[in-house]
Amino acid sequence: MVDLSWNHFGPVPGLDPEARAFAERIYYELKAAFPAFVADFESKFGVWRRRWFDVQASSSADSVLECCELPEYDAVLLLGPKTIPLVVYELCNPQNSFATVLYNHLETDPAVKVSPKDVLNYLTLDRQANLIVELNHERAQQAQAGIEAWRRQTQTGRQRRAVEDKTCHVSEEDAQHPDLDMSSAEHAALVGMGPGIVAHIMLAYAADRSGPWWRVMHQLVCEKPAAAVEEEGDTKEGEQQQQYERWRRWFEHMEHHEAAEGLNPEYLRRMGMPAASGGM
Repeated sequence: MVDLSWNHFGPVPGLDPEARAFAERIYYELKAAFPAFVADFESKFGVWRRRWFDVQASSSADSVLECCELPEYDAVLLLGPKTIPLVVYELCNPQNSFATVLYNHLETDPAVKVSPKDVLNYLTLDRQANLIVELNHERAQQAQAGIEAWRRQTQTGRQRRAVEDKTCHVSEEDAQHPDLDMSSAEHAALVGMGPGIVAHIMLAYAADRSGPWWRVMHQLVCEKPAAAVEEEGDTKEGEQQQQYERWRRWFEHMEHHEAAEGLNPEYLRRMGMPAASGGM
């Protein structure tokens, strides 16, 4: 559990080394698996970072607001919550504590944000940045445990259905829950963590393209159960690869709203931004 207490008469507590190491490891895993994704983010973040410091050097006390109104900010913001692990990695650098504003716009789960009511932790950006890294470390550990639990559950289900196909006998469990992958507690736990874990799901997807990861991706990104979409098959190898490539292209090359036509994701709705056309 992240310790939010702090004697404000003392120095800002340092970043937990384990949380830093974890953030760095996830960054390099993403860079290895999805180099175009990381390169696109770093390019857009770097442009916005330079503009941030230009405005800071030449503007008034309202420069934080001004920097969030820059077109360079929109470019990185529209990439969406899939970039949260990359933002967290940037926050490990004290010079990037200004990026807490980006994180707070992307993140929709209050449990992994510092409340503005916690005035000392919120207004001291170095402290807020450190807490965000540590809170994400906790969530990522929970996400990885949840991913493994759902992986086991879906593998067991596929093995059981394979036996049923051979014997023409449907188990009582499958008869009661014909789409157990979507109705399981393991699936609900992953979806409940919100779009901030999308990058972790994609790492799992890249390592196991035979699993129905597209179902979780669809619900996290498009904010609809995958059952509401025409099923495109997750049993045939060719269809599995097509599903993976579809999500890989979105992850590496598209903005968040481009996952589905007319999608207006929660993080943008909270900012009062209109829906943009899209669809992959």
